[in-house]
Amino acid sequence: MSRTLRFTISVGFFTVVVIALLAPVQAQTQASCQFTTFNTRFFLNGGYRTLIPRGVNDYGTVVGDALDDLDFSVRAFTRSSSGGISYYRHSSNGTAVDTFFTDRTNGGLTIGVAGGPFAPGSMNGTPFKLQGSTFTPPEDDGRGCHI
Repeated sequence: MSRTLRFTISVGFFTVVVIALLAPVQAQTQASCQFTTFNTRFFLNGGYRTLIPRGVNDYGTVVGDALDDLDFSVRAFTRSSSGGISYYRHSSNGTAVDTFFTDRTNGGLTIGVAGGPFAPGSMNGTPFKLQGSTFTPPEDDGRGCHI
């Protein structure tokens, strides 16, 4: 190795060390987070209801699915930040169908899927939005379905 190359490498290394030592160092600030846990399994009417959370908004409202192991029905649930839980099951032609909530906006708009027995990832069922008690399925505007 030539003398010039060794000198260049030494100066470069020295420069990196000096910069690293003199660079201002800032400590990481402590995050202020508050976590709330809740029971996701209840004994109800001789069987268990299991809650599967799928989304939470900035206000701590959690949405998801509730599976009843007695009849294998699925209904959507909403858990408010104060702890109250409400359930929603869509009815199609007078027959209750499995209903899943997947997300909720800060404005209270809930997104979900409803249909016969299926898994949410299977792409079966009808997507919908729910604002209060108004159920809105997707609309086709000629460019494809959207909610």
